[in-house]
Amino acid sequence: MSGQDATEGGRGAGGRAGPALRWTLATLALLGLALLWRAVPASAWVDREVVPRVERAGAWGYVGFALVYAAGVVLMAPGSALTLASGYLFGPVAGAALAAASATLGASAAFLVARGVARGAVRRRVEGDRRFRAVDRAVSARGGRVVLLLRLSPIVPFNVLNYALGLTGVRFGAYALASFAGMLPGSAAYAFIGASAGDRRPGELGWGWWAFLVASTLLAVAVLSRIASLALADAEVDADADAEVGGRSGPSPPTPTPTPTPTSSAPDHPRSDRSPPP
Repeated sequence: MSGQDATEGGRGAGGRAGPALRWTLATLALLGLALLWRAVPASAWVDREVVPRVERAGAWGYVGFALVYAAGVVLMAPGSALTLASGYLFGPVAGAALAAASATLGASAAFLVARGVARGAVRRRVEGDRRFRAVDRAVSARGGRVVLLLRLSPIVPFNVLNYALGLTGVRFGAYALASFAGMLPGSAAYAFIGASAGDRRPGELGWGWWAFLVASTLLAVAVLSRIASLALADAEVDADADAEVGGRSGPSPPTPTPTPTPTSSAPDHPRSDRSPPP
């Protein structure tokens, strides 16, 4: 899962490198902590008490986790921690899919809350943020494509973005679909890290191949994030240019109809049939 304004093309693209790099470093730090988790005494208790109960719950375990995850998103709980737990409890593949679906459910709920009952409160929270103004212009011009780029790029924090996008004009269906697609790569990365902490890797994969798979996933997500950041910068610049052109060009004033110039002519004098007196 990722979090996701440029004022000028070059400057905006350069400004996006910082968040992407920070996300990569933070993810690598999480991977290190996940590997150290096995040395913590609490990990044995979780493996002995929590994981078996989740497995015995079957489909209800997935449903319960999805509801808890969605509620956490609405309450602005850290999505990365929830996705790590998904990989830890359900494995890398099922955990990634479950996390992406649950995050989409929670993000959709937050979107509808912002569009409805909490619209005024959310607007007061974000209207002074220049990032939101740039996002609003870009989403108004490009719709779901910009939502997808925002989900792939860690520019705007995930929980804030869920509510902020509710104030834009993007359609709900496009928002939900683009959110799921955009959050899936990040969900896979965090779920893989969580699975590493719980030693939930597929049995046929040794630690060497598993480490290669996790590293490849993290690299792919980092590259996608960088590409999305550059594309998002271009989309925002294009939206700014369109808005500027639209503001300058209004309806053309009506062309005045030329009024005919009166022609001067000698007045016609009535002719008299009578001769002048002698």
